[in-house]
Amino acid sequence: MILNFLLLFSLFITETPDYEKQLALLNETHQNCLGEGKFMMNCSMDFYNQLEELMNLILLDFQENASKEKLNSILESQKVWEIRILPEFTLINQKLDSATAPNGAVPLDELMFAYNDRARIIEDRINQLILFFLK
Repeated sequence: MILNFLLLFSLFITETPDYEKQLALLNETHQNCLGEGKFMMNCSMDFYNQLEELMNLILLDFQENASKEKLNSILESQKVWEIRILPEFTLINQKLDSATAPNGAVPLDELMFAYNDRARIIEDRINQLILFFLK
């Protein structure tokens, strides 16, 4: 686990980030974690959080290095994307609400599926940002 963290960390501190490589490594780490068959909800939660961090790093990179014109375009695109995903996240939350027991407990499988669904949405956006970044 520490080795995976160090590998991820080393990729994030390179001078010219290869976001496709970072995304592939996150996916591989996630699949390996799920493949162990233990703490699978945590695997999915960590994957989702790492994807959000990567998306924020890409946006920060744009903010620091893109031309004003390109930055305005990506920021506008990000606003539109955030509005567009609200219904998807609402639906995921509604599914979780319907799976919640009267005592407030949510089955771990349902949480794992919710994190995976959220991760898919973020991963799609990261791929869009990577394509935009390469233009």
